Amino acid sequence: MDDNNIDFSSMHDGDYDEEVYRRIGVAAPSFGATTFEPSSLDPEAQSTQANKILHQASPPEAFRNGVWSVTDDQISELPDLYQLDPSAVFIPDESPEQITARISGELRDRSIEAEFDQEHAKATCTTTEGVEFRIKLYRGRGKFSNGTIVEVQRRFGTAANFHADTSAILDRARGKQIAKATLRSAKDVLPLVADQEDDYQPDGSSSLKMVAKMLNQPGYDSHFLALQTLSSLTDVQKMGTTTVKSVAKELIKENNEVGNKILSMILNSKGEDETFKLRTLAMTILGNTLQAVSKEEISDSLREQLQPVLLRELRAAHKNQRNAVQAAKCVESLLTVEDSSFADYDEALKIAMEVGRSRHLALERQVEKCFKKIQA
Repeated sequence: MDDNNIDFSSMHDGDYDEEVYRRIGVAAPSFGATTFEPSSLDPEAQSTQANKILHQASPPEAFRNGVWSVTDDQISELPDLYQLDPSAVFIPDESPEQITARISGELRDRSIEAEFDQEHAKATCTTTEGVEFRIKLYRGRGKFSNGTIVEVQRRFGTAANFHADTSAILDRARGKQIAKATLRSAKDVLPLVADQEDDYQPDGSSSLKMVAKMLNQPGYDSHFLALQTLSSLTDVQKMGTTTVKSVAKELIKENNEVGNKILSMILNSKGEDETFKLRTLAMTILGNTLQAVSKEEISDSLREQLQPVLLRELRAAHKNQRNAVQAAKCVESLLTVEDSSFADYDEALKIAMEVGRSRHLALERQVEKCFKKIQA
């Protein structure tokens, strides 16, 4: 065992003992088409502005390296009888500022959303796959009094690469040189369905019947499972292009029950902090769907309904980077150089870009795609 690992049995605080129930209401919003008069904006001016934003100076390296900074007096001593997670590591003779800067730098590189609590020396984190975990710093006691203990506890969700993420975070905390994190692509995931088979005929409506049945059941569990299933059904990396297009074409139809419920969840949010991020799953489904269909299949009505929501999510990127990534993904699908879309989204995309540069690599890359599309 590594000398810096502390061998205690794990302990979980039970933050999620209470089940959260939500009902997904009957959707008033619709994917259906409504006629709007298109506006215009000079495409050349849009391209010039987008190019300027893309090439403006990045934040200083110190700012990019980390936004979490904890001081000695903010770290409490490890309580008596507290059982640390077995993966916890001990880092001797280094300041908490150095440790937390390295940790937040790794969180950014891995596009892990984090909410930092400076006063209590902890960070609440969510991976791109929706796994929630906590990072907590303690001052050592006894033979560990000359350093800092870093603990990672998983709180909700599971993913195949979670162990790799946490191992990298703890290694980075100790100052180890690790391979630079890269955004995951289709090369990293084996398709669950081989849609090139000659006898394979995807039926989007049939797939959505199962999802609709789960959404109509009461209780959080069935809703969460329904959205997880639909998120996979619209993910090209998991299901292949043919299947995803079939499902997306059904979802975007005007009278599709599941599509309208997903849209209702997105449009009718009251802005409350969702413990289990159902709305983030709905945003992911929307982003996947818009990228799978042609521009001609996206109605003007849908564009008008989504615009204020997407603007709000981009402007609030500092609070929820996962939603901001999906909002930027939707904007990329909706943007055209023939209308005024870029002018409407310009300010919000700039805000999201700054957050991405300092805290979330995937957000930075996705916003870059939006600006590059204007230049094309």
